Amino acid sequence: MRQTLRRSCAACAKSKHSCDLRTPRCSRCVKRKVLCVYANEPLTAAPAGSGPAPGDGATSPAALDGSGALTNYRFGSLDPFDSYPQTRLPREQVQRLIHSFLHKIAFEYYPLDLSATSNPFLVSWWPLALGDPALFHVSLQTACLDEELLAQKGFQSSEILMADSVALLRRKVEDTSLAIQDGTMNSVITLAAIEFGKGNTRVSDMHVDGVKKLVNMRGGINSVRQTSPLTARMVSW
Repeated sequence: MRQTLRRSCAACAKSKHSCDLRTPRCSRCVKRKVLCVYANEPLTAAPAGSGPAPGDGATSPAALDGSGALTNYRFGSLDPFDSYPQTRLPREQVQRLIHSFLHKIAFEYYPLDLSATSNPFLVSWWPLALGDPALFHVSLQTACLDEELLAQKGFQSSEILMADSVALLRRKVEDTSLAIQDGTMNSVITLAAIEFGKGNTRVSDMHVDGVKKLVNMRGGINSVRQTSPLTARMVSW
């Protein structure tokens, strides 16, 4: 096995159990009948005859570079109608980042729920993002940064997404009715987390101050929690 950044699925890591890294699910997840999510796709070959059918969205070892980042994999049927906000990135890259967000980032952001049918980033956040260009750009940015950090080849794409995210958010906060939307607050607090992770604490603090004002405009954190528990949780973080 070539070295990966993580030699365990999320469920085994959370329970501090060893993981046999079998695909598509490790033995422990099969036994417990739970979702098996790998932060980095295990680079072991699937048993002969058990490989996924072409176009089913699964990732093969050949689609990963030495860092574990998705590279040349083609997501032929991820979204054939491109029913999501447009970005300045190439279509195939956008679909790759969508796949990464839905299958990896969502569970890393909320590891308490490893079910694709109930994880709040999949059932609450993502539907909002599909109708909110700012939140969509911010969501892609989380996946893009993850990919670029693994590849160690610069941050060109994430910088494009950051610039467009900020521009889209500026337009939203100029309209009070749009400024207090869950999607707006989710976007701002995520940008704060991204900037904090980069070490840009001054910019991060500016975003935090901004989201505090938006929360006050909504009537306080309890008011936000009543309509969007995930947004309230994000703000509290």
